Amino acid sequence: MVGLSQIIIQGTGLVDEKLLLNGPGIKKAFMDLVYPHVDLIYFDIKIMDSHSHKKYCGIPNKTIIENFIKLHGKYLASRVELMPRTPLIPKITDTKENLGAIVAFYKKKKVKKNQLLDYHLLWQEKNKKIGIIPVSVKEANLEAWMSDKRLTLCEKFFIDQGILMVS
Repeated sequence: MVGLSQIIIQGTGLVDEKLLLNGPGIKKAFMDLVYPHVDLIYFDIKIMDSHSHKKYCGIPNKTIIENFIKLHGKYLASRVELMPRTPLIPKITDTKENLGAIVAFYKKKKVKKNQLLDYHLLWQEKNKKIGIIPVSVKEANLEAWMSDKRLTLCEKFFIDQGILMVS
């Protein structure tokens, strides 16, 4: 027994390179060894447009979206909760176009809830320390914390479309 109660699936779709979600889709090892022992899976949906996703995250999002669809289908038929999350990055993931695409995707797939992760500066310092600073992020000039007003507007956008906000 794996003994896990939560798994955090980062936006890359990877949980553990040896075990789980790398490659063309959800690995059998994940579904056989881990999934039966979890209660909750966090799954980040950052950017819906594959070209933009590659620009900002380094990879296209096709596999990520496919993995989400598979896990959401399992969630609808089982006890394992799937918690979609959207990290909000000013001018990158918090745009009306991106949030609108996420909401449209959720509605099409009957996703009823989402958690917004408000932008903070700490991730940039971590990336600098390990030598990872994508040019596209440098260009965005992200030097301010997300305002409460902007976060509230993003939450309202989802709520107005019938998506429950979870904190």
